[in-house]
Amino acid sequence: MAHRTRFAPTYEQLAYAGLVLFALLTHLWGLGDRALHHDETLHAAYSWRLYTGQGFIHDPLLHGPFLYHIVALMYFLFGDNDFTARLSVADERRATIKSSAGAGLTLTFQVPEIQAAWQWLDAQGAKPGPLRRHAWGAQVFYLYDPEGHRLEFWSPETV
Repeated sequence: MAHRTRFAPTYEQLAYAGLVLFALLTHLWGLGDRALHHDETLHAAYSWRLYTGQGFIHDPLLHGPFLYHIVALMYFLFGDNDFTARLSVADERRATIKSSAGAGLTLTFQVPEIQAAWQWLDAQGAKPGPLRRHAWGAQVFYLYDPEGHRLEFWSPETV
């Protein structure tokens, strides 16, 4: 019969584990201290209605249904408060926009002439992305500033 040795972590492994624990703690620290902003109040309210059995009606303007179901699950597991309203989306790896070192910051500018704005920025060497049309009737393009923030330029489509 082979003799099994007991797992004994090294000091380096303990240091890494401590660093990961510290990073997790600081990432979640104060998550519920600030007031929820407008979008977060909508997410929290619709999730709370789902959590309390009042149902859910999907509105495509307010993200996909997964967000509301996962926040309702957080309410179920940890109680309903500002901290748990943000808990499921507190991980920057789940952000769809990887700008500003994972913070997901986008600065949005409405411009009267989207084509003219794109051409001017391109002439300045800013390298704007391609023009796109959104289903809700807007034209948009994106570019990133030197610090990595995503800049969105949009204009309502003209008929």
